[in-house]
Amino acid sequence: MEWMIQQIVLYTIFSIGLFVILLFFLSLLEQFFTALFSDFSQNDILEKESLIQRLHFLKRAEWHKQQHLEALEKDYQQRESLFFKEMDCLIEKNREYEKELMALKNTETSNVKAVVVAEKTVAPYTANHFLKNFVEEVYEQVFCATIEEEQQLYQNSIQEFDAFLQYEKIRCALPYKVILKLYDLYDDEQMKLFAESFKAFNDSIRTLEMKQVYQSSYLSPEQKLKQLQEKGLVDIANKEFMEFVFYMLTHFSYRQVTALYHNFMRVYDVHFYTGTIKIEVTSKEAQQLFEAQWLPQHKDYRTEYLIHPQMVGGVIIHYANMSIDMSYKEMMQRYVMKKEVAI
Repeated sequence: MEWMIQQIVLYTIFSIGLFVILLFFLSLLEQFFTALFSDFSQNDILEKESLIQRLHFLKRAEWHKQQHLEALEKDYQQRESLFFKEMDCLIEKNREYEKELMALKNTETSNVKAVVVAEKTVAPYTANHFLKNFVEEVYEQVFCATIEEEQQLYQNSIQEFDAFLQYEKIRCALPYKVILKLYDLYDDEQMKLFAESFKAFNDSIRTLEMKQVYQSSYLSPEQKLKQLQEKGLVDIANKEFMEFVFYMLTHFSYRQVTALYHNFMRVYDVHFYTGTIKIEVTSKEAQQLFEAQWLPQHKDYRTEYLIHPQMVGGVIIHYANMSIDMSYKEMMQRYVMKKEVAI
């Protein structure tokens, strides 16, 4: 009897111990799964916040860019309307001069008297420079602008040149608008250093080992950045570029980074254009007036001036395969075409 009691007590103690051990292991499993799922939840929250911030950033950037483009379009329309009004005034003055010319010619014709000359006598020839002088006067007053008007015309052509460059940058950067943000953040010297770092990073990331690191789905962006730093692909001292690399790791795939670099270099070639910009003006004086407005903001460009007096006035800027024609001849043709369409 005592043996049975001892066996029952032993089994009871064993059962209680086993139950306590099971409770202990269950608590450990609960803590493990709780920590695991909390990490997953926290990562999801961080990723969601990152996506929301990126969406807000893109919306703000797109809104600012749209506002800038609308302002440029309104400014261009105002300048075009002002130019057409000035051309209307010039044409009206030209008509008045033509009427005065006809009146003077009629007056001279009415005052002509017949002269009887002997047969076979050649009438004396007198050079009449009246018409030539009148044409020169019309030329001076109607077609030759004053210095102020010429300077305004040069300023308009430079503004149109800058607007074209901005349009080219936007076209080359899309769909990666972050490239345009970089050119707003850094000056030219900083951008050149940034481009060197980006080029070195792009060359190194093409290797198989670095490609596997970037495309790894097991490493977090922080771990990828740490490995890139350890292998010397990212300079820790260059904080700006290191932050940009982390931005790429969190927002772009490997293929998108390659396309991003390609678009970045296209914008870089537009911003730091190394070709020769040819500028056509009418005289050396016009060249000096144009340079006074061109050089302060465009001194890094290589320019070549072509003197064409037959242009009458204005300026033509040749950039790569594009030309900004603000000469009087071209503007007159635009004005006539607009009038013909209106009629």
